[in-house]
Amino acid sequence: RHRRNTYYSPIYDKSTNLGNIMWIFEGKEFTSEMVGDSYSFVYLIINNVNGKKYIGKKVFKSKRKLPPLKGKTRKRIVIKDSDWQTYWSSSKIVAAEIAKYGRENFTREIISIHPDKREANYHELVLQIMLNVLEARDENGERIYYNENIERIYYPSKAYGPDRTSLVEVYKEKISKNLL
Repeated sequence: RHRRNTYYSPIYDKSTNLGNIMWIFEGKEFTSEMVGDSYSFVYLIINNVNGKKYIGKKVFKSKRKLPPLKGKTRKRIVIKDSDWQTYWSSSKIVAAEIAKYGRENFTREIISIHPDKREANYHELVLQIMLNVLEARDENGERIYYNENIERIYYPSKAYGPDRTSLVEVYKEKISKNLL
């Protein structure tokens, strides 16, 4: 039985032991005891077979508002642990790759930990733009990152320079000519 509007994939199946492949933070296994008051984190998933990566964010605790109890007016707020320990990604591409290669061929690394959702959103955005996750390519012209969008707003551009150079390179050239 699956929640409505939830993409089902074998990587979300908690009945297998492989769901417990650990998160790494600063070179060590990250455990629930280390969460403390932290709210969220930015992570990197690496496919150890082909080297492709995915950058995302996840919350440690989920917060839900419930209707008020009978006779009361205030909504109830329920905070509980999220599925962060068994979580892999919301990306359908990453889900397909994990189903293809197996979880044991992926590394999950926590890049940074944050006290609130706003900080995680900002750090994820900066990291994704800094690393050019939508356009970065390896020496064979293959994309380095699985990310298909940034904040579900920005998508890979179909616009390239005349010689198929990325927009980053095009703008670096323009900026250096005009601003320096």
